[in-house]
Amino acid sequence: MSILTKTAIAAGLALSLGAAAYASDASEWGLATGHAYFVGMSGKMLQAPMKTPSADVLARAQEVPRGTVFFMHDGKLMMAFDRSMVGIMSH
Repeated sequence: MSILTKTAIAAGLALSLGAAAYASDASEWGLATGHAYFVGMSGKMLQAPMKTPSADVLARAQEVPRGTVFFMHDGKLMMAFDRSMVGIMSH
């Protein structure tokens, strides 16, 4: 598995596990507890049921830091840090 793929999977897992802490309502993003969101080997965004993350996944998972921006560009999931986004609440 490539580093890019691992990063994308980690970002998806971190987003699904940590986004509720920063979003007023994670369901607005379509995120739900008990689901994993990831980029598959084909590059397609996927989701799968995940009741409890495995110890291996949790050991590698990182909380998404405030100011992280996720966006789609040319069909690819991208993430970047933008200090100006820290503290912004969207409604």
